[in-house]
Amino acid sequence: MIHALTAKNKIGFINGSIKQPSEKDQPTEYALWNHCNSMILSWLTHSAEPDLAKGVSHAKTAYQVWEDFKDQFSQKNAPAIYQIQKSLASFSQGTMTISTYFTKLKGLWDKLDTYRALPTCNQMKAHDEQREEDRLMQFLMGLHDTYNVDLATGKMIGSAEPTAAKDISPNPTQPLTSSPPAQSAEPISTSSDSIIPSFPPLRQSLRPKQPPAWHRDYILSAQVNPPSIVPSYTPAKGTSFTAILIYVDDILLTGNDLQEIELLKKFLLKRFRIKDLGDLKYFLGIEFSRSKKGIFMSRRKYALNILQDSGLLGVRLNKFPMEQNLKLTPTDGILLSDPTKYRRLVGKLIYLTITRPNIVYFVRTLSQFMHEPRKPHWNAAIRILKYIKGNPGQGLLFPSTNNLALKAFCDSDWGGCRTTRRSITGYCIFLGNSLVSWKSKKQANVSRSLAEAEYRAMANTCLELTWLRYILQDLRVPQVAPTRLFCDNQVALHIAANPVFHERTKHIEIDCHIVREKLQAGMIKPSYVPTRFQLADVFTKALGKDQFETLRNKLGLHDIHSLT
Repeated sequence: MIHALTAKNKIGFINGSIKQPSEKDQPTEYALWNHCNSMILSWLTHSAEPDLAKGVSHAKTAYQVWEDFKDQFSQKNAPAIYQIQKSLASFSQGTMTISTYFTKLKGLWDKLDTYRALPTCNQMKAHDEQREEDRLMQFLMGLHDTYNVDLATGKMIGSAEPTAAKDISPNPTQPLTSSPPAQSAEPISTSSDSIIPSFPPLRQSLRPKQPPAWHRDYILSAQVNPPSIVPSYTPAKGTSFTAILIYVDDILLTGNDLQEIELLKKFLLKRFRIKDLGDLKYFLGIEFSRSKKGIFMSRRKYALNILQDSGLLGVRLNKFPMEQNLKLTPTDGILLSDPTKYRRLVGKLIYLTITRPNIVYFVRTLSQFMHEPRKPHWNAAIRILKYIKGNPGQGLLFPSTNNLALKAFCDSDWGGCRTTRRSITGYCIFLGNSLVSWKSKKQANVSRSLAEAEYRAMANTCLELTWLRYILQDLRVPQVAPTRLFCDNQVALHIAANPVFHERTKHIEIDCHIVREKLQAGMIKPSYVPTRFQLADVFTKALGKDQFETLRNKLGLHDIHSLT
């Protein structure tokens, strides 16, 4: 706060050097002083805790508030020192690596030094030696059982850190094996004069490196027939299959053998501190419902929270989210006085599109105006909320009976961006009848023709299909037949099938011809679909009510909470 006020040349308002002028004799100077004083007074009260701010609400000047704070907090630092000493006494390594443990411990040491007075010059050396000795003892006492200290020799003997990849990895040219850990290790000497130089030798030890004990059960290998776990987190054994999805500290388990899943859960519970939450119902804010028809996922609670925060729970409904053929630009209308509310709302809507692909195009369009939102952009966002109000529980249904064959729809809106004249690419990919991937994105280059824009959309869809085919192969769902890629532009389909470059196609970027490469490799099979049946159309433009509802239903969107 002091640095900020000094930079603004207003430090005198809190140290008393700038006096309050007379309101009667110097009205102009008083008005200027009152403006600056009110601003600084607001800074101080909003920077403090609410309880502290209530204690200074009576103050009329920033100087009075500053003096009040000084009276409260310029006392001795015994409480702060007590809290730091308490943290040091209870701090231990636990599951942290030795480098992380030392970094956090050093942070507490440095914080403690700021509260203590510096010794005199003739006491500096003795003070530093005693401080380093105390820190060494604190560091050693907090280490876990992997490290032991020989008090007779003053040496520290440590085994490999179980969480450091550098210490548990064997020869990089060979897969990990289930060899037992080493029975002994070379001791590493550590000087008590300075603990900091001793850490690099601990991490760069030349002793034989062995995997931790829990590698005996599961072997990480890239071999053809791994016994348990492969690098894609898909343990397989014989005909049984188990898939593991990990997101930070949340884990999902699924497979075709309940016994194998139970064994894996017991293994994880034995090795790690985790909690079994039972069948999947709520994951990363997504609600899951299961029945004989399949699995349904939605974000109904999150959608209702958005409506409640926006004060639109009782608003009148809209049948479709955006006016047909509406094209927003960065210069339409007047600027919003408070752009933060627009940014918060659009940010929430982006997170909602995880289970609502039918609003992806509209939210993507609104997200382009985050830097300077205007009144028409805000009105369009409110209209989307009015549409969500009509079906907050809408989500995706994954049927229990499916053919597990990929098919894709791609489309483009040529010159759809009024500002840059770039085209909009949209695609959706189905696994059988289940929608598994979708996107609405502005193309990187301006296309000279509708066929070129459609061809670029096909190229982007091919990249996504290539990735999905690899993922499905790891999940034991191989795609034997070529994937059907539906496009509503005959010229783009002929360009993909024609191996001859001619006058009308030589200007197209080379990377777009990945479509032809995948076609010749037998990975895709481009097919024509009439525009009225082009499902990707909902990702490229704002449609009318009837066409929008038709395509929405074909995407597999349902609302199990609806009365009808």
